[in-house]
Amino acid sequence: MKVPFRVRPGWVLMAMLLIYSIFTTSSFQRASSEVRSLKARFVKEEVKSLGVDGPEGLWFPIPGARVPDNDLFLPGSVRSYRRGMNQGFDFHSGDSGVPIDFGTPVIAAASGELVRVDKNYVELEPNIWRDLIERVAKEGASDNQLNLLRGRQVWIKTTDGMILRYAHLHDIRDGIREGQPVYRGQVIGFAGNSGTDDGVQGTSDGVRLHFEVWIDEEFFGNGLAPDELRVAAAQLFVGP
Repeated sequence: MKVPFRVRPGWVLMAMLLIYSIFTTSSFQRASSEVRSLKARFVKEEVKSLGVDGPEGLWFPIPGARVPDNDLFLPGSVRSYRRGMNQGFDFHSGDSGVPIDFGTPVIAAASGELVRVDKNYVELEPNIWRDLIERVAKEGASDNQLNLLRGRQVWIKTTDGMILRYAHLHDIRDGIREGQPVYRGQVIGFAGNSGTDDGVQGTSDGVRLHFEVWIDEEFFGNGLAPDELRVAAAQLFVGP
């Protein structure tokens, strides 16, 4: 005898769940796609605002600055405590074309990876600092001693292999950590005087930014006369 076909109640529920799942999955995929698209647009706009899409070259580490006017603040100038020679640019208020105050924002001059971030830097005691200055003036400085005299630092390894060293920072921006990517124009820290005579005495005087550019283990400007260095620096820096 032929058994009549009957729709079981459970089948109706299963069919309804199947239709619902197809609908919600489709809606979720559309929503996820829209979110991904929105995030991609946001990241693209953020990167553009940080200068990643701009011309190749370094930005000045303090926006609006220029190559220091004073030859003593250029790489290659005489320093008794830096193995006899300054290895970077020293940006001081006025001499570099812009005011540089205690806490002035400092930016990444190029995109790359943060390879050193001195979050826990502690100033030397004044008497220890003076003893160190006298010792390195007579004997020369080791890498460790130079790092003590550079104060609080941030180093960036750029996408094309240069090492950018920022020294004498007052503070480092929250969220900046070793190993994370950084983009040209991103604020990474704030100008100060750490590692200097003023810094170890706890004052806010003598603010400067010491900025070194290392290419193939040699600092930019090594062996160049001031006029030659300024010509080379005009090709190195592209803004802002």
